[in-house]
Amino acid sequence: MNIFKWLFPVSPHGVFGRKELAWFKSRARTVTKRDLRELEKKLMSAISEFVAKQNELSNRVDVALAGIEADITLLKSQVGQITPEDQALLDAATTRLEGVAAKAEAIDALTAPPA
Repeated sequence: MNIFKWLFPVSPHGVFGRKELAWFKSRARTVTKRDLRELEKKLMSAISEFVAKQNELSNRVDVALAGIEADITLLKSQVGQITPEDQALLDAATTRLEGVAAKAEAIDALTAPPA
């Protein structure tokens, strides 16, 4: 038997006959304004929790990035003549920091500032 015809029988009354409509009505639940308000509160609460967690993570990443940047600045100020190996290490650290900063900015872009 064709499942489509079984799910959506055609009758003289249209796609759904009186019997089918009565069956749907007997199983349908009326949604009240209270139900909608509760759903709205749950959704807003979930969104608020998500944004708070994202802001916390963004702050942690920001603090870590500031520390790394300070360390790199300190190291650069302490060295006189930088060897090519040291410069390669500094370049690698700077490149990594730029990647982490880009990730932090991407996370920050996902969250709206708190109102």
